[in-house]
Amino acid sequence: MMQTIQFFPTRKAAAAVIGSLSNTSKMPGKSWGISASLCGTGAKLAKIPGTVCSDCYACKGFYAMMPSVKLAHTTRIEAWRNDRLAWCQAMVDLISSESHFRWFDSGDLQSAEMLRDILAVVARTPTTRHWIATREVGIVRDVLSNGVPLPDNVVIRMSASFPDDLRIPGLELTGNGALVHSDKPIDGFECKAPSQGGKCGDCRACWSRSVKLVSYHSH
Repeated sequence: MMQTIQFFPTRKAAAAVIGSLSNTSKMPGKSWGISASLCGTGAKLAKIPGTVCSDCYACKGFYAMMPSVKLAHTTRIEAWRNDRLAWCQAMVDLISSESHFRWFDSGDLQSAEMLRDILAVVARTPTTRHWIATREVGIVRDVLSNGVPLPDNVVIRMSASFPDDLRIPGLELTGNGALVHSDKPIDGFECKAPSQGGKCGDCRACWSRSVKLVSYHSH
């Protein structure tokens, strides 16, 4: 089995480079997110009434009001922009001990370069299961069509634009998607979190490629 190489002397040193990870209490592992204001496709959808993004959870409440969250988001994106190599190395050090990891609990892919870097981190943390949530069809198509391999330990879930709508832009690219339902799922595996105190519990469907569609209750 591939072994990860630790680049930084301590986890604290690695965290200083990338600006920290999120301790999302709902999930079985940590996550990484940036400001939802940086979303490309999401920003366009946010202007269209009725879309999932028009009532985005990451643009209100805890995400929008807490200064510490805003600072963390800014620090993370700047860390990636300033030194992508150091960022990748630090992310490997911090993620390698996690069993599961989520990318973009807030925000979305910024470029093909960012997705390539994330997939490089995924490949170098083979014992961690990764889940990437995105609406950036063009970026995913660009990267995957140019021969960048999709490691076995990652699932890229393309996201639906409208609640209660089976159309998922880019689903053909990865074979895995995310739906949103307002009452009951119209297809896919229903997220169990609402019935489990808002937590994943022992469910790991979002990280599994064998689960084609996961449907989340709108919130």
